[in-house]
Amino acid sequence: MGVAPLDPQLLDDIVDAAPDLNPGDNMSPRVLRAIARHAAARPVLRSAETGAGGSTLLFSQISEKHTAFAIEGDNRIITRVRASGFFRSVTTEIVEGPTQATLPGYRFDRPLQAVLIDGPHGFPFPQLEYFYLYPHIAANGLLILDDIHIRTIHELHRFLSRDDMFDLLEVVDRTAFYRRTSAPVFDPLGDGWWLQAYNRKRLARYLWRESLAQALPHRVRRWIGRKKPEYPVSIDAPQANSVVGPSAVVCGTAALPAGCRLWLFARRADAGGWWPQGGGPADFTGDRWRQECKFGEAIDAGFAFEIAAVVVDQQGHMRLLRRIAERERSGADGPMSLPAPPAAIVTVKRGSNG
Repeated sequence: MGVAPLDPQLLDDIVDAAPDLNPGDNMSPRVLRAIARHAAARPVLRSAETGAGGSTLLFSQISEKHTAFAIEGDNRIITRVRASGFFRSVTTEIVEGPTQATLPGYRFDRPLQAVLIDGPHGFPFPQLEYFYLYPHIAANGLLILDDIHIRTIHELHRFLSRDDMFDLLEVVDRTAFYRRTSAPVFDPLGDGWWLQAYNRKRLARYLWRESLAQALPHRVRRWIGRKKPEYPVSIDAPQANSVVGPSAVVCGTAALPAGCRLWLFARRADAGGWWPQGGGPADFTGDRWRQECKFGEAIDAGFAFEIAAVVVDQQGHMRLLRRIAERERSGADGPMSLPAPPAAIVTVKRGSNG
C-alpha cells in the first residue's frame, strides 16, 4: 500500500508555489525537499500537521490520508491551499479552527507515519499539540518540528532530542526531523517525569545547597544543623550506643521556659525523616521527663536509631497536635521534618526482636 513516489517535477512545482500561499511565513525549499526525502523512506499511510501551507500540498501528494489542523487567518491560507492545482482534496482533510480546540476532540483512525507541528507558537501551544499527537506516531514514523529558533519550540526540541521515543535525524534551517523509535509510548495520563531522559539531570543551580549538604559526612551535617539550645536538655536513658529492644522508655532532664513543651522523635539513622513518639509531649515530674519510644519494625533489628528531644513553644506544640490528629485521620504513617533543631540527640542500636 501507499502512494506512488513523488515525481521530481511535481516536487519542484510545489516548492515554487509554496511562497505564494503564505507570504512571509512559509517553509524554505530546503525544508520542503527534506520532508519529501524523509517521507520517501517510509510508506506514509496516515499523516497529520498543525498549520497549513506548502507542506499541506506536499502531504496531499505523498500520504494516503492527511489531516491538516489550521486556521484561515489574514492570509486566507486554507482558501489558497484548496485553490492550488497541486492540492489533492481526495486525500486531505482540513480541520478548521484553533488547534487548542480542534485537536483534543479529534479521533485518529490509524497510527501516523508522519506528523508536522507548525501551529501556534506561543507557550504552551506547541507542547499541547505534541501531547495530542505523539501517542499516535507509529514506530519509524516521522516527527517534524518547525521554527525551533523560537524559545518555546526550542525547549520542546531540546526535550525531543533527549527522549527515548525519538532519534534526531537532522535539522534543516530551523526545522528538526526525528524518527520515532520502538520505545514504549510514554503514558499520556500518567506522570513518570523521572523516567524521561531530559529530566534525569536536574538543574544544579537550584540544588547546589542540597548537593553540598549531602556530600558532607552525616555527623558534620548534623553538627551544622544543630543550634545551641537556650536551655539545658539531656537524654539520660538509654545511653549512647546502647542496645535497645523494639521499644523503650526514654528519659532525661530539662529546664524549660514557661509554655514550652518537649517532644520526642526517633528514626532509623539512615532514614530521611522522623517519627513523633508517644502521640504527645513528654511527661514531666519536676525537671525530669519521660516518653515511650518505638524503634521501627521487626525488619529494623540490627540498625542504628537516633532519638531526638525537641523543644517547641505553645504555638509549635499546638501545630504538632493538629498534625498528629490529621495523620491519624488520614492514615498517614510516613516520616516528618523536625519542628525545631534537636536540643538533645542520642544514637542507639536496636537488638533482636526477642
